[in-house]
Amino acid sequence: AEVQALRLLVNQQSIALESPPPKGKAVLEFVCRDRAVPIQIPFTESQLAAQWGQFLQGEWQRLRPQAIDQ
Repeated sequence: AEVQALRLLVNQQSIALESPPPKGKAVLEFVCRDRAVPIQIPFTESQLAAQWGQFLQGEWQRLRPQAIDQ
């Protein structure tokens, strides 16, 4: 699945990865080009979800130019 976007949802609201709230039901959501329904990964802590989201977004940005060159 080709990922188009990565979002952090807390209590079903899109939140910036840099400023997650201290509490709430957190989900990392992957919006894919070839899937009608996004892939959602639940987390018990919004701070942890945000850290993973930042890491994955950084890796995604790093790898995207390579995919375009191939």
